[in-house]
Amino acid sequence: MLSLEFGNSLFYVFIGTVTFLLLLLLYKIRKIAKPLWSLQFWLLWVLITLFISVLTTMMAVSYLQDTLFPNSVTPEESSPTDSLYVLDTTISLKFQGDTNQRINETIKMLKAFDKQSKNLKKDTFTVYEKTTEGCEIICIYDKSVNFMRFDGTLNSEMGQREFKYYLIREPTLKAYLVWFKDVFYDKPMYQKDMRIRETISTYLIIADNKLIGVLDEKLIRKKVSQSKMKELETDARNFFKDYIGQIKLIK
Repeated sequence: MLSLEFGNSLFYVFIGTVTFLLLLLLYKIRKIAKPLWSLQFWLLWVLITLFISVLTTMMAVSYLQDTLFPNSVTPEESSPTDSLYVLDTTISLKFQGDTNQRINETIKMLKAFDKQSKNLKKDTFTVYEKTTEGCEIICIYDKSVNFMRFDGTLNSEMGQREFKYYLIREPTLKAYLVWFKDVFYDKPMYQKDMRIRETISTYLIIADNKLIGVLDEKLIRKKVSQSKMKELETDARNFFKDYIGQIKLIK
């Protein structure tokens, strides 16, 4: 990043300059008062010089970065409290209900919401990907029942990810279903004769902020290890934070 590199360069320039000036001052004073000062005093003075140099440099770099690069903070460095949509990830208790029943209820909610989505309100936001171009995220919501869905597609050189997050406010924002469609290419998309190598659709069923089931593209439950469940759960949370979390409050 330009601002970070610029800051590093300034750091070394300033610390070198300030240290040189302070040591030059020390040399001038030493010539005048040499008989009066002990070796211990000179060592203390050098330590104080280095401390002042570092402190002065950090303050100067911080000021110049804020002045010259006021918008250089990347999305992942921004404060999460600025996000309009923050996912509740608090897990107080392990899900105690009937897992199969909860999965069936979630599928019904999914189909009902998708059926109504054409008549619901929509907002479109632009977010920025880590490695590729920007992406539009569509928020579909119904204030009367506090349901909402986020849709989007992220493209990269070696693949594509479509996603849908189904959420509800109760009162915090909680996910109850996440859908990913990951498309993998056999070579970078800009190369000739690029083909789709594999396509994987995954439905993640969430209850009480915990992943309780994984379904395939036909909505059939898959057998997944606990370690894989944890990996999928973490991926869904981080993905939400990295992209949907970029949508900021307007101040």
